[in-house]
Amino acid sequence: MRPLTQFSRTKRRTSVVIQGCVAVLVFAADANIAQSQDPDAGVLYHPSQVLVAFQPATVAAARDAAHVAAQAVGLVREYHIVQGLQLVEVPEGQIQQALTAYRNNPSVLLGMRAKQCFTGAK
Repeated sequence: MRPLTQFSRTKRRTSVVIQGCVAVLVFAADANIAQSQDPDAGVLYHPSQVLVAFQPATVAAARDAAHVAAQAVGLVREYHIVQGLQLVEVPEGQIQQALTAYRNNPSVLLGMRAKQCFTGAK
């Protein structure tokens, strides 16, 4: 029978080896998941709508000027749960230009593509 100290060292070494193997497997799995997870995979965006959030103190004239600069076609909906959040229609194919115009406007907090689930489109 082994002395208790030798048994403890062997058990500790085995534990370290197992923990190392588990760490390698977890790291490999995480790397694999990170490569395969595209945040936009399967997400459907509306082809001509963007969400725009304005600074809380933005006056109507400044919001209108931002919409003109982005070549917005019209206001689809204004959300009151978040002050200054609007769903805006832009010409199809002009999403990136509109987003650039909104994002470059100091009155705009957020400009992003609208997901179809958010807009209610099917």
